[in-house]
Amino acid sequence: MSSPENYAESTNDPLDANPQLADPNTSNPSTLTDEASSELNVALSVAIAAGRHVRDQRAKIAELSASVATKSSDNDPVTEVDTSTEQLVRRLLSTVRPNDTVFGEESGGELPEEGTVWVVDPIDGTVNFLYGIPFYSVSLAAQVNGETIAGVVVDVAHDLTYFASRDGGAYVRKGALEHETTEPRVVASDKQLSVSRKHDLSHALVSTGFGYTASRRYVQGTVVSAMLEIVRDIRRLGSAALDLCHVAEGSVDAHYEHGLNLWDYAAGVLIAREAGARISVPQRTSPGSDGELLMVAHPELFDELKDGLARAGGLDPIPSE
Repeated sequence: MSSPENYAESTNDPLDANPQLADPNTSNPSTLTDEASSELNVALSVAIAAGRHVRDQRAKIAELSASVATKSSDNDPVTEVDTSTEQLVRRLLSTVRPNDTVFGEESGGELPEEGTVWVVDPIDGTVNFLYGIPFYSVSLAAQVNGETIAGVVVDVAHDLTYFASRDGGAYVRKGALEHETTEPRVVASDKQLSVSRKHDLSHALVSTGFGYTASRRYVQGTVVSAMLEIVRDIRRLGSAALDLCHVAEGSVDAHYEHGLNLWDYAAGVLIAREAGARISVPQRTSPGSDGELLMVAHPELFDELKDGLARAGGLDPIPSE
């Protein structure tokens, strides 16, 4: 685990659609670096297009046949929509960033240490998506030489688009999925995000998540049981990307979770950091099966969260067996 001071950071084929991407060279406020600004514009355009696709397919989900398969266990379904959404993201990125690498949950890909890598989770919260629970998202991040410089998380069910760029702040936009064109710039109606200023762990609302294997869930259950004695309450909502955005906007005070993959948190961690959070993340190349710990909270709550997890036996990795 990285040290807490490490800020790591219509046709039957939906892919026949051809969303118009924003000009990646459109300039943003001067607080953004040119590179981060350009990649944020691309990330917003692509993630919003993917969010529209997920929204439209959710409305048709009852009509889809053979829609569910499994990934790592019987409790972890993957849908046709997962796959088609990632394919859409890859195709759109190839039109504006043909030389970049794409690293995604469904199709994998390389994760080089140098150059630009787009990290995509086409649907974070697949189980919620399948059951019609309105808490799932599209997550897309741009990393340059291993550092996340732009990130977008689209809360599809509520039409909220969270986004951030390195040193440019974090924002949320309402209604982007309903607009015919994408506005890549930060606009007046966007709300700037700021983490909760709760400093007392005993009064903190903390979110977390669980893995899909019985062995990991057993250990996570013992940690949660102990944490319930020292925090206000625990929430488990089912999308780590959105959990991190909720920390960024202050609707929860902290988040911790074992066993996340890079695509689960790359965009959300940047959004939380730019909103003022202190973070500790797994090693970039660590697979979720290693069970490393992610922690995110206001800087003045972070050490209390870490101490609480230590007392609960939750600082060590919880690998899948």
